[in-house]
Amino acid sequence: MKHEKNVVENEKERLEGIYAKLTPIPVFCVLIGTLFMVGCIAPGPERPAGTMSVAALLADPIYDTEVTVYGQVALLGELLCPCFELSSGGETVQVWYDLMVEDDGTERPAVSVEEIENGDWVLVKGELKSAGVHRAANDFWTTSIERIEDLEEYGISPSPSGKEFTEAESREIARVFVENSPTYQYDGFDLRFNRSEPLRCPCCWLFVFEFTSRHAGYGNRTGQVLAQVITPHTAQVVVNQGAVTSATLDEQWDMLTQAQIADIPGREELEAREIARSYVLNMDAYQTYEGRDLTVTNVLQARCPGCWQVELEFFLTSEKDPSRIDRATVTVTLDNWVVVDVIYAQGGLEPLTYDEARAIAENSTCVQEGTLTDTYVYNEYTRTWWIDLEPFTEKEGCNPACVVSEDTRTAEINWRCTGLLPPGSEEGNETQQTVCVTGTGESMNLSEALLIAAASECSTIGMITTNAFCNAVTGTWWLDLEPYEPKEGCNPACVVNITTKTADVNWRCTGLILPE
Repeated sequence: MKHEKNVVENEKERLEGIYAKLTPIPVFCVLIGTLFMVGCIAPGPERPAGTMSVAALLADPIYDTEVTVYGQVALLGELLCPCFELSSGGETVQVWYDLMVEDDGTERPAVSVEEIENGDWVLVKGELKSAGVHRAANDFWTTSIERIEDLEEYGISPSPSGKEFTEAESREIARVFVENSPTYQYDGFDLRFNRSEPLRCPCCWLFVFEFTSRHAGYGNRTGQVLAQVITPHTAQVVVNQGAVTSATLDEQWDMLTQAQIADIPGREELEAREIARSYVLNMDAYQTYEGRDLTVTNVLQARCPGCWQVELEFFLTSEKDPSRIDRATVTVTLDNWVVVDVIYAQGGLEPLTYDEARAIAENSTCVQEGTLTDTYVYNEYTRTWWIDLEPFTEKEGCNPACVVSEDTRTAEINWRCTGLLPPGSEEGNETQQTVCVTGTGESMNLSEALLIAAASECSTIGMITTNAFCNAVTGTWWLDLEPYEPKEGCNPACVVNITTKTADVNWRCTGLILPE
């Protein structure tokens, strides 16, 4: 288990009284007392006088006058110049640190960057330059560079991505999200920005957009009988540190899950969720071990202003076995909108059931390509569920499946294109059978054989190729394999037994070595 900080006992005792009436929550780990500091340029102590962000400098440029700016270093040693990029507030300047010459011939001495690395936050003193003989517009010529040791002094806490997101950038992220949503893509038009509202967490905003659609309903309504009526819509989108974390349409439709919703969180609950989400996004465990799929699982409110308890979970790479995925649970306690305590626990994942796998598939890009069927199989070798997909647009020689990983809890489509065409097709011939029948009358079509093969050890040996052969005598499909690690004199195949519906690898080793 991993811990953020030691317990602040007096905070713990005070909160025990505040949250006495909350539903009990199992304590998996140490209770953590901490201060809340996340994302972007966070509210905090006043920065030292005379310093400004790059964004502030460029918003009202001061040329040829010495100023001090702070920002994060990037591309040091990677550009074809004695310069690097300095960014803060969503804006960037190019800092030049070598011997520089003014238009009048005055020389500016070089500044050492030996102690500076990419990713460092630094104070840079110097002058912003307009275009000239020896310079481009908005070049920044430095006279000193100093690493910032205490980020809190400047109210700085880098976001997980290492990037700061401005309101304008976040608004554009929200706009693109609405524009690409299934409801708008189907028949929406006249997208308009209404307003933005800052939330109580750094880099968090609620954006409201309006648009009109030509039919009633939500989502992709292809194939549905719809009323042709001009319908106004209002979208509310929350962007937290550059990611859309909540999006609703008309307070009836969840734009993330594409489903009707019965209950939408109120404004205060929404803010509590985002504060907790911001905290977790900045946890060491989330950043170091590739945290992903962060979701809020439960929210409880206490009887005091800004007092909430938010439960979340996410998946991360196992520290003990990087090939596996762990699940982490986090309970974040707020008092007056400040994170004061955290409970964190981490452990291995439970086996993924078919129902859980199907739920993941239903919320994946697989459903954009076709309809999930009831035919499925579990591959114990690759720890994946393979669910047959009936594609909206068929591809000859392909039998798609939605593959759900037990390790990553993600799904992706596998088209399983073999190149075999059904009889009667323009390119097909008599040897390209799609059904294999045994002497006892049992049969299996090629798509089922491919599904069984994909869920067997065959998939760990090699890739299934376009060559498939039906042996009616033995009642088997033979699917040629392209091995990941070839063996001389061998031509492996995945042999699918029609009766037992199992598959094994046959290396078909003859001992003959192919001529070079």
